[in-house]
Amino acid sequence: MISDIRTIVNHLQNVMGLEGKIGVYGRSLGGIPTSGICDYVDMVIIDRSFSDLEIVAERRFYSKFARALYKIGNHDQPVHSARNLVNGGINNKCYKLITCDIKDEMFDA
Repeated sequence: MISDIRTIVNHLQNVMGLEGKIGVYGRSLGGIPTSGICDYVDMVIIDRSFSDLEIVAERRFYSKFARALYKIGNHDQPVHSARNLVNGGINNKCYKLITCDIKDEMFDA
């Protein structure tokens, strides 16, 4: 999905001749690929996205077994997330606005 977004940004800039700043808005599940394209755009807005998909797997399916299956299916690779942006796991210079709802059951403080 991130490569698709890169292709769109490239098309906008190089084929359509878009000049100026580009910002991307990602909400909920869309915040994950949005956090992965910071090197290609000028600003990202991540609105109430998941902080950690492993935690989502565990809490939604009520078991650590679901979390383990997620890690196996993902080949234990790191996933782009708002948490990585906040913790400095993804280095870039784009502007970032990250929102969350502290009462959301998926929020991990």
